[in-house]
Amino acid sequence: MREKLFRIAIIIGIAGLLPLLFVMLHKNTPPPKVHIKKTKQQVIKNFIFSQEEDNQTEWCLKAPEAKFIDNHIILKKPVLKVNTKTPVEIAAQKATYFRQENRATFKNVKLKGKDFYAETPSGKFNGRLKTFYSNSSCLIKFSNGYTIKGRNCLINFKTGKVIISKGVKTVINPAEER
Repeated sequence: MREKLFRIAIIIGIAGLLPLLFVMLHKNTPPPKVHIKKTKQQVIKNFIFSQEEDNQTEWCLKAPEAKFIDNHIILKKPVLKVNTKTPVEIAAQKATYFRQENRATFKNVKLKGKDFYAETPSGKFNGRLKTFYSNSSCLIKFSNGYTIKGRNCLINFKTGKVIISKGVKTVINPAEER
């Protein structure tokens, strides 16, 4: 009987040491490489995205081609129409729309409103605040003959105000020249 108990104790001891021995042998081996499948970029033709509030379209972003990458969308030749008291259209060569932040960055921008036309190399649209900001140079021509050049341009679409804070130059053309 003692021999049987001794044999059982040895088997239990060996079985208890096996996991420890296994861990020690595999501790120095590098972890296996994990292969993650890369998904293809999704490309949408004739892309349209709009934001609505109280059954009214606040703004609508359109582009002939859009690429979805992670949490942003890269747009070619986008046009953004902001519907306010006086609608404004923003056209650009390229834009990136960040969905979670509800904002877009534009390159080679042209803005057209009822009473003005503006150009800037780059700018940012904030969908929540309904503003357009450019810290690069900007040129704004108003229908009343005023032309304003400067840097750091802010257009608030809710209030209709245009603020240029650096290097402002204004030219007023007489009525007969327009």
